[in-house]
Amino acid sequence: MDAVAACWSRLVRRGLCAGAVWRKNRRARPSARAWRRSFSALHRPAAQRGDGLGKADLATARIYSSLVEDAKLRERVFDLFEAEFHRTVHAVLAVTQQTELLETNQVLAHSIKLRNPYVDPMHLIQVDMLRRKRAGEDTPEVNRAIAATISGISAGLRNTG
Repeated sequence: MDAVAACWSRLVRRGLCAGAVWRKNRRARPSARAWRRSFSALHRPAAQRGDGLGKADLATARIYSSLVEDAKLRERVFDLFEAEFHRTVHAVLAVTQQTELLETNQVLAHSIKLRNPYVDPMHLIQVDMLRRKRAGEDTPEVNRAIAATISGISAGLRNTG
């Protein structure tokens, strides 16, 4: 399995590829409103997926993608990831009848706006430390800095992973 296939396999298992499923079944599926009415159990998971998507930051993801040394592979995977992200956002917005992510969760939207100025520098530090470690600088200081950024970012994002 090549690196792209492995990446997509992980994304599908985590449910990120909802946009591709939505797009693929465009002709066979009812309108978003009928879909939501017919499958009311879909609305809540879609809203929760929207909350998760609202936490995502493609600019930060691109910074992490810079750790992939093979530029062609990096661009190929990131372009696929970015396109799928946008398809998934479109599908979630259609099902939840929102015009933007987190429209119905203003508390979370406000929290994200407040936290990003504090979390974003930790991402930059983490990428730098990972780059150093990959370059052979495997010191206790680098390892402690990586562990600290993992803890800081997860605390800032209010996620465990």
